[in-house]
Amino acid sequence: MLVEFGLLIWVFFILIFGIIELARLLYAFNTLQECTRRAASAVSVAVFGSSTNLQTIRRHALFRSNDGALPLIPNVTDQSVRIEFLWIKRSADGSFSKQTVATGSMPTSAAQNAANCLRDPYNENCVQLVQVRICDPKDSTGCTPIDFMPLTTLVPFKVPLPTAPTILKTQF
Repeated sequence: MLVEFGLLIWVFFILIFGIIELARLLYAFNTLQECTRRAASAVSVAVFGSSTNLQTIRRHALFRSNDGALPLIPNVTDQSVRIEFLWIKRSADGSFSKQTVATGSMPTSAAQNAANCLRDPYNENCVQLVQVRICDPKDSTGCTPIDFMPLTTLVPFKVPLPTAPTILKTQF
């Protein structure tokens, strides 16, 4: 009887920890989408020239008031929340594409952005959209997904977390 218990207890633990990790994975998928939605909503009406405001928005997007990680997902930190300002490029053939606004082309104020957009809505210094994604902070050029880290090694698996992109029109 003790031998059967010893054999079955491993199956029981693997099943329990597998359910816990699956629940954490579903939590991560849902919460990351909510984090990007919260950040994009806040940035679309915020003053975009202030790095202090952007850092505060990143923290609040992860349900925190200070620097740190997302609860239950330790490898998603405020550095993982990537905020990009976009302009709409109109090509000669009439097609449109989203482009990232270069740092040197960023308007210094909302009034300047409004004036730039009135002058030419398809210019690189007219910020029309804001995009927020969850990216690996080590990748500064692209947006590499962050891998989910299981709490236990009983059920090892590697799943990339979604980048959960959210794009909103700016209100400034």
